[in-house]
Amino acid sequence: MVYQHFTLVPSLTGAENLVISRTEVPAVINWARERKDLADFMERMPFKIPLDRPVSELAAGEKQKLEIVKQLYLGRSFLVLDEPTSVLTPAEADEMLGIVRGMTERGELTVLMISHKFHEVTKFADAVSILRRGKLVGTGKVGELSTAEMAAMMIGDVKLAELDSRLPVAEAAKSVLTVSQVKAPDRSGLKTIEIDALTVRSGEIVGIAGISGNGQKELTEILAGQRPTDSGQVMVNGEAYGATRDETRKNRVRFIPEEPLQNACAPKMTVSENLAFRTFDLKQDGKDAIWLKKGSMKKRASALISDFKVKTASSASPIAALSGGNVQRAVLARELTGDVDLLIVSNPCFGLDFSAVAEIRARIMKARNLGAAVLLLSEDLDELLEMSDRIMVISEGKLVYETPARSADIGVIGAHMAGASLMAKIKAEPFAFPVKHDELALIVIDMQRDFAEPGGFGASLGNDVSRITRIVPDVKRLILGFRNAGLPVIHTMECHRPDLSDLPPAKRDRGNPSLRIGDEGPMGRILISGEPGTAILPELAPVKGEVVIEKPGKGAFYATELGTVLQEKGIKQLVFAGVTTEVCVQTTMREANDRGYECLLAEEATESYFPEFKAAAIAMIRAQGAIVGWTAHVDDILESIAHA
Repeated sequence: MVYQHFTLVPSLTGAENLVISRTEVPAVINWARERKDLADFMERMPFKIPLDRPVSELAAGEKQKLEIVKQLYLGRSFLVLDEPTSVLTPAEADEMLGIVRGMTERGELTVLMISHKFHEVTKFADAVSILRRGKLVGTGKVGELSTAEMAAMMIGDVKLAELDSRLPVAEAAKSVLTVSQVKAPDRSGLKTIEIDALTVRSGEIVGIAGISGNGQKELTEILAGQRPTDSGQVMVNGEAYGATRDETRKNRVRFIPEEPLQNACAPKMTVSENLAFRTFDLKQDGKDAIWLKKGSMKKRASALISDFKVKTASSASPIAALSGGNVQRAVLARELTGDVDLLIVSNPCFGLDFSAVAEIRARIMKARNLGAAVLLLSEDLDELLEMSDRIMVISEGKLVYETPARSADIGVIGAHMAGASLMAKIKAEPFAFPVKHDELALIVIDMQRDFAEPGGFGASLGNDVSRITRIVPDVKRLILGFRNAGLPVIHTMECHRPDLSDLPPAKRDRGNPSLRIGDEGPMGRILISGEPGTAILPELAPVKGEVVIEKPGKGAFYATELGTVLQEKGIKQLVFAGVTTEVCVQTTMREANDRGYECLLAEEATESYFPEFKAAAIAMIRAQGAIVGWTAHVDDILESIAHA
């Protein structure tokens, strides 16, 4: 069963939730094997879920995906899906239901799907049964019923609320909400939410489209004062806004978050008390109240319950006893009563029947026509297209696209929404590497003459340098491929200052005592900046504009500007080539991994003087579900970047 409300353990990660959901779980869990099995399983799923994060940190859409994936992971032969695609994009919904449909056609699965979305019923179901107020009112083959006939059976004689005619946005409409250059950490702490410019004017609905987990939750938390910002400014009505109670009241800001029972209500308190949260501490003249007036609260609650058609046994009932639609109506009643300058709404119709949806949307449109500035965050593209004046897309924590709603292309919006979720993939181990070309760079580690040429430092130590020179053609192919695709190439050289001031004694004392760093070698002083042996092999030499990092350590981040360079270029994914696999290459990959970069090693473009060391390093890098990174063949990498 996949419920509308989540059944996951919030304190556990996605992976832990999947494993403990099995009928039989060993007393001691082999997590290395479990993660590998989960990685293999997730390769067959149509969307990516961060299984290493606690469920409490996931957005609603991510939790819904995990609920669906859990049932498929358990190999269920009969599934009950209760509004399973409520917060998925159309493409994700079609892919997921397509997988489920395919399994039913192969006889692997039987599915009972509860849905209010006609296109899902007509596209994926064989037969339909229609309920109204808990009673069966009609059945039939999907191909024999029109959507109009199904709708008529669903709502009976109820007249749906209609949207007010959309009043034009005045050219001189004032900016109510302005967000500029705001930066804040995301839920993981590894990435940054960056909202450069967002403005919502009076009498306008600005829709924010995006796949769940791309920064919507953090944006709403910033606007609600629940997430501190590192920089930037939020302004309401031309003044700095920190979402304090006084500022909210002064600027008439109202908030309707997703999952309102959890995020906008006190579940155990009464309907009456919840409806009074905005006004319980005020007298009728607006001054601070000292005593609660239960009678006035109850009277006001009764009026709001009637006006907003909240179905409840009594205003004294706990609000948790109400259905999802009625909880949403109650929150709307509280937030939309009185003058509203700014209304912030997140997924207001999640999981509701279309009668409730129509009513809620009508209320929001009415507020807009009365002059409220409305910021509407939703993963439902149909809702955004129907309600919005402008639509902006959020992806990876940034606003990446904007379009007037009337001329919007749903395919273009969907593509921008998908962002990382529909990115290209490179065939790799332990599973496909999800590449985002505009955030990708190649790092070529230490392809220096001293390490690769006969007569150099490496050969003087008795190493077989032919093992290094044999990878040169593949490294060169990679470099040319990245150059042709217009992608950054970064070179590193291990070397030290001539005075050895950046060389720790411990490093100099290790190795061959007869030939140490700084000594005179066959190609000049060994590993000293500017010496002939330190230079990069001529056939791999950097071209104008390519960054060269001189590093004094094994890892390329230590005591260098590499981190700054990557940040300035907006790089978040790194392809690695160079030598040696087990020392400088792997050390830099581990450093990059700790800094939040996704790392891919080009297998034929890296080498060691010792074949067993290379094999061990590759195994360690991709162990436990890519614990350090991925590995791939050069040809597969080049094929991907050719389409960048």
